[in-house]
Amino acid sequence: MLRVLQLELNERTRQLNESLPRELQRSEDQLQNIAKLGEDQREIHEMSVKLIEGQTGE
Repeated sequence: MLRVLQLELNERTRQLNESLPRELQRSEDQLQNIAKLGEDQREIHEMSVKLIEGQTGE
C-alpha cells in the first residue's frame, strides 16, 4: 500500500515538475500544488514510521 502511494506521489511530482516554468516565479496555484505534494509525502513517511514501529514493537 505504501509503495503504491509513494509511486503515485512520485508520478504527480514528476508531472508537476514538467509543467512548471524554469523561472523562479511560481503562481499561487503552483505553490499550493507543491505544498500539497509535501504534505502527502509527510503523510506517507508517518505511515511508514508507524508500520516499522509496529513491526519492531517499539
